[in-house]
Amino acid sequence: GYIMSDAPRLTDRSVRGRPPGATTFPRVLRNLGPEAPGKQAYVTLMRQRHQNIATFNEVYETSFDDWQSLATAKNWRPATDYSNKAELGDNATFLSQCVGKYHQVARAALLKADPNHLFFGDKLGARGEAFDAVIAAAAPHVDVIQFGHYGRLSEQVAVLDRWTDKLRKPFISADGSFSVRTEMLPFPMGQDSSIARDYPECALWTNELAAGLFARPDVVGWNICGVIDVWKTAHGREKKQHQGIMDPFGKFHPGMEFAIRDVTSRLYHIASRQKPNAGPVPTDRNATSTTGGNQPGDPNLIGRKGFVHVERKDGIWFMVNADGERFVPTGMNHVGPMHRFA
Repeated sequence: GYIMSDAPRLTDRSVRGRPPGATTFPRVLRNLGPEAPGKQAYVTLMRQRHQNIATFNEVYETSFDDWQSLATAKNWRPATDYSNKAELGDNATFLSQCVGKYHQVARAALLKADPNHLFFGDKLGARGEAFDAVIAAAAPHVDVIQFGHYGRLSEQVAVLDRWTDKLRKPFISADGSFSVRTEMLPFPMGQDSSIARDYPECALWTNELAAGLFARPDVVGWNICGVIDVWKTAHGREKKQHQGIMDPFGKFHPGMEFAIRDVTSRLYHIASRQKPNAGPVPTDRNATSTTGGNQPGDPNLIGRKGFVHVERKDGIWFMVNADGERFVPTGMNHVGPMHRFA
């Protein structure tokens, strides 16, 4: 299948305080000229959200004579005023439109050339307001929703429970891990709640997370972020390091090898022996399923048989290979960091 970008920063808050080049769809498109479709869409939305150009001017402290003047204005607002709630609301609404259109166009272009494979879209960071801001717009155009989340099982369950009945799509937990502070990893990535006291606790959390996710009928895959530690001696990692399941010499951290081996040896048992708790298939799904990849007339099939696809049986989603065999995708990333040793 086709995967797009890795946890892009999409919202105003996600780029706040970032380098000057960090920006968002709304910031870029609203500053283009009148010939740009994105600028035209922005002006159309603003006309819907503001009573007239005078109220728009009041919100943005501008002096446009009419909507056409806004349409032709270039580079009129390169930055966002974070104290302006109306502007933040405008940007959030326009961002949703942009994300939906982006996934719709990308999907159509890829599947026109290759209609036989799945489209996953962006891997969206699910810990924070950005996921809630864009997932509803992206979901209709992807076959499987992939997300990244560096939180414990209870935190990820809360996100899934909030969205699974609304979106009616399978999920892949595509990025996430836990950390331990050590001499060589004094400032590992992740929130405080994802930093364990020691490696045995880290291993326990990892095993718990993978088993708990695969026990859900709406999760079809899991990926751990980090195989080899990126120590503070790595170039550019003096202030922020990345946790792995082994050190740079290939030695597993205490408990981590067992945690991974244990849960992967039980994946099919975990995934197939659970009682389905998904709700009934919505009766109107066939009406909208073709934009999300489902086969017309079959709400329990995403993709094409004879190729890798997704099927739901008794309320449980499974990945299925070209031969019709179910499989449970797992993976790891950040495999080969470069280090310098003192």
